[in-house]
Amino acid sequence: MELPIFLTVTIILSYLLFFLKKSLSFLQNSIVFMVIGLITKSYLTIMSMELKLIQLTKDQFLFMALLMYRDLLIPIVVLIFVNLYYSPTNNKNKTFLFIGMLTILQGVNLLLTYFQIITFANWNLLLGGIVNIAYLLIGLVLVKILQYLQLWESSQNDNSL
Repeated sequence: MELPIFLTVTIILSYLLFFLKKSLSFLQNSIVFMVIGLITKSYLTIMSMELKLIQLTKDQFLFMALLMYRDLLIPIVVLIFVNLYYSPTNNKNKTFLFIGMLTILQGVNLLLTYFQIITFANWNLLLGGIVNIAYLLIGLVLVKILQYLQLWESSQNDNSL
């Protein structure tokens, strides 16, 4: 039952991302996806294997749900957040957007603990929420850096002409 729930959530969020009018280019979206994916993998590995603050399940099928969460769900939610945050039509509801995306991440985190895919040893959902906030803010900072680099590159090309 756990794996179909995570598969359904992943498919729904993937469709939402696919049909979303994106304010970022394909390259910017790809870079943000890869960097957030790398950060998530590193975070969960360090927390579970090195610090022993989180215990991961040993069941193969449940571990597939964890892999979907780590490799797909978090980067997709961050991409949806960043694209909606920087869209020109969305100027008023940025705090509601932030709270909504944080609620999605926390809800999936709650499902992980409910199905005992992740067991907190010396960790809790509040600290997990702080990490989810960090994911969203890192996504915003990454986009700002990428936009700055794109602007800098175009100004370098204009100066060389």
